[in-house]
Amino acid sequence: MTGAGAPDADWLRPLWPEEDWPERLLTHFVGGQWRAPLGQGLRVGPDGLAVVQAGVADYVRARHAILAAVPVWQGQSAEMRRAALPAALLSGGAAAPAMGPIALIDAVAADHAAHLGAALLAGQGALILSDPSNPRAACTLVATLARSPLPAGVIALLHGALPEARAALG
Repeated sequence: MTGAGAPDADWLRPLWPEEDWPERLLTHFVGGQWRAPLGQGLRVGPDGLAVVQAGVADYVRARHAILAAVPVWQGQSAEMRRAALPAALLSGGAAAPAMGPIALIDAVAADHAAHLGAALLAGQGALILSDPSNPRAACTLVATLARSPLPAGVIALLHGALPEARAALG
């Protein structure tokens, strides 16, 4: 993920045409780009939209991409990290998740954006798991972050489950 910092107004701008949403939901964001999942199981949400459920290989790929990007991210000053993040992630005042190179962010949690902001400010990478009842929200968040000057790979989005993600991250 490279480019100029995204002004707050960009947060509200449509990220892609409405008809592209089904395609976005069938991909994961890993290594700074939307990629075809390695898993093959579909999960259909209450809104009828399907996502491809992450498999073990997806978690491994995301973990490798995040770990490769974290040293670059940690090499930036706290001020530079703060400047790279949208204001919406900086207003929560949450403490960083448990220390380690990768924070696991479950979009089901009401305070997931605050925890994501805290983790990124602390120099951690983040594996974001979409909310099964609203995967579009996590896709929007990640697409917005993809326009910010974060190092490619420092965040990943998978449509997966918390127990499998915890096991894969170790």
